[in-house]
Amino acid sequence: MDDSKWSAPNEIRALLAGAGAEPVEFAAQGRAETGGQVSPGKSLHAVHADTASNPVPVGGPYRDEPNRGSPLILPAYASMRKCFGMATHRILQLGDPVLRSVSQPVAGPAGAASVIRDLQDTLAEFRRAHGFGRGISAVQIGQAVRVIFCLVDGVRFELINPEWVWLSPEKFSLWDDCFSFPGLMVWLERSKHVRLRHQDLDGNWHELEASGAMAELLQHEMDHLDGILSVDHARTPYDFSTRAEWLRRNARPPEYPGNSTSFRDVP
Repeated sequence: MDDSKWSAPNEIRALLAGAGAEPVEFAAQGRAETGGQVSPGKSLHAVHADTASNPVPVGGPYRDEPNRGSPLILPAYASMRKCFGMATHRILQLGDPVLRSVSQPVAGPAGAASVIRDLQDTLAEFRRAHGFGRGISAVQIGQAVRVIFCLVDGVRFELINPEWVWLSPEKFSLWDDCFSFPGLMVWLERSKHVRLRHQDLDGNWHELEASGAMAELLQHEMDHLDGILSVDHARTPYDFSTRAEWLRRNARPPEYPGNSTSFRDVP
């Protein structure tokens, strides 16, 4: 595969055509080759030095660079909450160039509170409509800032400015799905164990370790913050399946090693 440009395989082109969208070619994003691990305290997005050194406030300007999209005008969140009690947002879909944005760090973590509420409400609505879903990143609702919200086994995770500390060289494979293309699954490989650091709303730093399904979820959401989608991890043209076709052939959702979830805060 030519790393300088990636063209969507026929399966994705068909999916986009069915949705009335034009196939899109994405220029490859800069990535950190980690060999399975990252230096302690070092973020994968550190390869984008301009992004890391120029944090912007929540709701601040978006990167207006080639193939990353122009500034996006978002709804008035506060007034929506006042009228309806919830602020759910349209989740950006595969083909939207904003999903290829490299999200910027939040300057002043307390300012992320409104984004976290929006993510929580949007996740709840997606789960109601689709019956699955554990996490969502801010860029998926058009806010290109480094914020992730997850709800796993009743436990909330509010991750502000998350950075990788370590990814294990031990891997496992699974079918991955995404809110931004809920009808499509991708067979890919993830690290089995991970550790990351993140800030809370008070600006305090914490470390989180995770294994199995939780580790996979964190890798999926962290990819979003760097403009990477799970379709980019496909290794062959056969690593795609629509959810409907999988269920037609197997009569149940896919199972994979690492279904068990474990996580803990690191003292």
